[in-house]
Amino acid sequence: MNTAKPRLISWSTPAGITEEILKICRSLSEVGPPAFVVVKPHPLAITYNCYDNVERVVEKEGGEAVVGWAIYEDPLAFQFIHHLIWVDPSGNLVDVTPNEICREQVLFIPLEKQPAEVVTPVPSNFFARVEDPAVEELLKIFEDEIRLYRRYHNKSTGEPCIPSPALRNLRVRFSKIAPRIKRLRQEAIA
Repeated sequence: MNTAKPRLISWSTPAGITEEILKICRSLSEVGPPAFVVVKPHPLAITYNCYDNVERVVEKEGGEAVVGWAIYEDPLAFQFIHHLIWVDPSGNLVDVTPNEICREQVLFIPLEKQPAEVVTPVPSNFFARVEDPAVEELLKIFEDEIRLYRRYHNKSTGEPCIPSPALRNLRVRFSKIAPRIKRLRQEAIA
């Protein structure tokens, strides 16, 4: 069993709220405006476990949960991850969940109508920034990686434990498109 989370795409927090991001936000139904939210991991929080983390913080410190999407970018695509943020008793938005992508702030877009409760994780949304079959395959690989991560996620530690054969399959698929992806990234950055 491999305990490391594979790195197939290099996600980061967008540096700003661009027209490209706003266009995607407008295409989604029932969302508010995006805003940057400070990341302050709570001492009891577990990596990538926002649902339980925010629930614990609300119970312990008050405030409320806000459901929405955390927005990440790669030169080739955007990822909108279903996410919970804590609103502290003073009304400040705080991301209490530690993660490996952003350590200081996250770009967050709240749902206009908050659900009564969130039971299961909602799949991420991916939006290609470059139209190319290799990018489409790359996003499919990443979707498969997320499914594996959720299936083999250890909720008590926050660590994935994806079986080696499954990781090997993802890496073989990725190796077939890696040269094209590298060229496309270089072109997108230039």
